[in-house]
Amino acid sequence: MTDITIKNKEDKAESVSRPRNLTYSQIGIGLLIFILGVVATLIFQNLSTGEKITFSTASLVSFLFGIALSAASIVLAIAAITLGKVSERIMIERSDESIRLQNEVFVKTTEAFQRIESSTGVTEKRIEDIIAGRAGDISHKLAGKIAEERVGRRDPRQLEEEIRESLLSELSQTKESETPEERKKRIEQQEQALKEYKKFQSKVLLSLADSKLTHSEKIGDGQFRGKGDDLVDGVFTVGKQRVAVCTFSVSPVLTKSFQDSFWDFLLQIAEEIRKGTFKKIILAFDDSLGEKENFTTSLNKLRDIIQKDISDSIIVVDGCNGSAASKVEDIFKEISVNA
Repeated sequence: MTDITIKNKEDKAESVSRPRNLTYSQIGIGLLIFILGVVATLIFQNLSTGEKITFSTASLVSFLFGIALSAASIVLAIAAITLGKVSERIMIERSDESIRLQNEVFVKTTEAFQRIESSTGVTEKRIEDIIAGRAGDISHKLAGKIAEERVGRRDPRQLEEEIRESLLSELSQTKESETPEERKKRIEQQEQALKEYKKFQSKVLLSLADSKLTHSEKIGDGQFRGKGDDLVDGVFTVGKQRVAVCTFSVSPVLTKSFQDSFWDFLLQIAEEIRKGTFKKIILAFDDSLGEKENFTTSLNKLRDIIQKDISDSIIVVDGCNGSAASKVEDIFKEISVNA
């Protein structure tokens, strides 16, 4: 008995809360009842008054047409109200659905970000630390690179390309990293070797510039990829002959700076001699050349492929403890005698 009572109460509550909708059949029945009521009222009035009413065909048609228009207007009004309510309900349902979907997307996106953060374990502060550490390491290594390049014989475009490759190599971690102590020691060695080379270069060029046998046309660092006077360190005139001088270092910590483009440099000086830009070119090294040096290998290879007169115009001078500087002076004295 208790269960039946509860069920009836639930049915009543459901029936109260459920909205009632009018169907088109109900509307049609209502209109039909209305029309019949109007006709019955007119008939009743006619019977009660006893007055005889006659309808012409046109009047009857007009009467029926008016009733039809009134009924149609009522139907359209009811239909419009019904459609408005349906549209309102549909819009509300879609709005609720859109809000629900947005909430789900927000929740899932938040969960995804949390999973990414927990899986990587890298915070913004950690990323900044990594970048700062890598930048510091690269800056130290670039300092060493610049110390090598300050000998002045490297083309700026070539230096730019090598620095770019060095950065890519560092970032990809393809080379073993140096310890700070090793890097500092290497840079100090490069600085010392560069100082000794510059001392040798100045001794060679200034001694020729001060000599009464020569007339100086150019004194300054040349470039491996240059042309004409830009190719060499010094240009001197002896009589009517233009003689160029290039200085090099064979120090192990500076050798790479000279040897990378040494072969292209040799081909270019041979071309300048062939064109008559220089009568002779003297290559002066700040120490003794060994038989297996890359310099020696490249020079021997060049002499095998060029004409003998051009090969004889390329004079190589070397010697330990800077003794090559005095040998260069002796060569200029010999040239001035034969000029």
